[in-house]
Amino acid sequence: MSRRLYVGLLVVALLIGLPMAVNALGGPELAGTEPAGSGADTTAVGTTGAPGTTYEPGSQPNIVFISADDMTLDEMRYLPRVKRLLGQAGVTFTDFTAPQPLCCPSRAQQLTGQYAQNNGVRANSGRYGGYDAFKPETAMPVWLQQAGYHTAMVGKYLNGYKGRDAKEGGVEVGWDHWDPTIKAIYQYLGYGQYNNGDRFRPQAYHTDYVARRSARLIEEMAAEDTPFFLWTSFVGPHGRCPVRAEAGGCRFPPVVARRHRTLHPDLVARARAKPSFNEKAMDDKPGFLRRRPMIPTKRIDTLQRARAGALAAVDEGVETIVQALRASGSADNTLVVFTSDNGYLMGEHRYQGKILGYEEAIRVPLVMAGLGLPQGVQNAQTAAMIDLAPTFAELAGATPLIEVDGAPIHVRTGPEAAEVDDRTLLIQAGASNLKKFPTGWWFRGVRTSRYTYVRYERDGFVELYDRDRDPFQLRNRADDPRYREVRTELAKRAFVLTQCNGSDCRPDLAPVMSPQQRGPAPGAGPLADP
Repeated sequence: MSRRLYVGLLVVALLIGLPMAVNALGGPELAGTEPAGSGADTTAVGTTGAPGTTYEPGSQPNIVFISADDMTLDEMRYLPRVKRLLGQAGVTFTDFTAPQPLCCPSRAQQLTGQYAQNNGVRANSGRYGGYDAFKPETAMPVWLQQAGYHTAMVGKYLNGYKGRDAKEGGVEVGWDHWDPTIKAIYQYLGYGQYNNGDRFRPQAYHTDYVARRSARLIEEMAAEDTPFFLWTSFVGPHGRCPVRAEAGGCRFPPVVARRHRTLHPDLVARARAKPSFNEKAMDDKPGFLRRRPMIPTKRIDTLQRARAGALAAVDEGVETIVQALRASGSADNTLVVFTSDNGYLMGEHRYQGKILGYEEAIRVPLVMAGLGLPQGVQNAQTAAMIDLAPTFAELAGATPLIEVDGAPIHVRTGPEAAEVDDRTLLIQAGASNLKKFPTGWWFRGVRTSRYTYVRYERDGFVELYDRDRDPFQLRNRADDPRYREVRTELAKRAFVLTQCNGSDCRPDLAPVMSPQQRGPAPGAGPLADP
């Protein structure tokens, strides 16, 4: 792995002269549903660090990793604080992907830097899924601890974790401060927390509890002469599901904090404007989609309003964390990263949910701010969930205990920031029902800057989309003779990546050819339909 200078990260330009809400908060007894952040002006007003400061890998700045749950790339519009405090003060990635768009597999990728065939977590449950398939003793928090970091986690962890497997002193291996949600995870109220083995039920709205607890952890860890890593894991805007069926069926709108219930009263889901919404011509789609009925637009609008409301609390929560960094004096030496574990379809292709290989599920937000990053930059380089753990490890000077499949994100600046990669990423979905899917896989495929290729394991059905010419993935080109060579090449790449491990998962490949051409031709013109 390259040890070249990691592009420094500019101080989180989070200088906001607001009183700290966290100062008045207690510990685990947090109660009520008051806003996690204030409504005052939160404009970033500059930095106290030197712009362009670079950090040698191993200089050990603090790292705050903030994740939402099921948030789409388009839903960044409902996070004005995040856009102002982090986006305008840092770098927003426009092509960040969740190669396996489902909660537990994606979080396992975040914590290991590995694809599911290597980290063992293919699904949310079953033999190859959930917490039981995860190996925490070799995951990224352990690497950071061994490099001298204090580590803390609060909020949603891996599906299936109930606290019964926590190691010494009730704390999961790799974590110094351990406060995962262990009961009624998707209820937002009436949930249970673990708090280093001390089980209790907070009275606060879940997002508020997670934000305030994170702020208190920052206050505590910043007071010590040790770098820290904090994972703040929000549940919002994940849908609500029956308590006894949290492994699936979570299609009810999320619970919205009381203060946000009147937000967006006339909001109409933007998904409805897409030609893929309630797609009519479905003959070239997989059978399980062709058989689906149209989704009522009223249902989607109601869902989107609730998700926007749930995200309003996430937005305030990020502000609370930013305030805590500033008040603790640690903002100058902290990288803040915001993302979501996966995206979500809101009626595109007649589907509500995630796990599929369409862009709405796979592309998610990624915003980085801190240390030496330029401000307000849109970056087009391709990055993925498997790159986060290697990035944190390199920045911290930590040594991974496993062979990672991803690579550290060396942020491009200047004109290079607009350059598009042609990186080939493995995309896949696991299955918990091994009687129907003996391999434990539902589909596997690849995504490049231009193409999406997916092959379903059970019946061999293939989807191939040329996103340059079909951004809404309406026309499956798998059987189009003009794409025969494209399909063959993508199938080869998919086979290689499904077997890969470590650096073999990062092959240096030429761009995939354009239709009816035998060599790389990324500049080919439009293709006329017959």
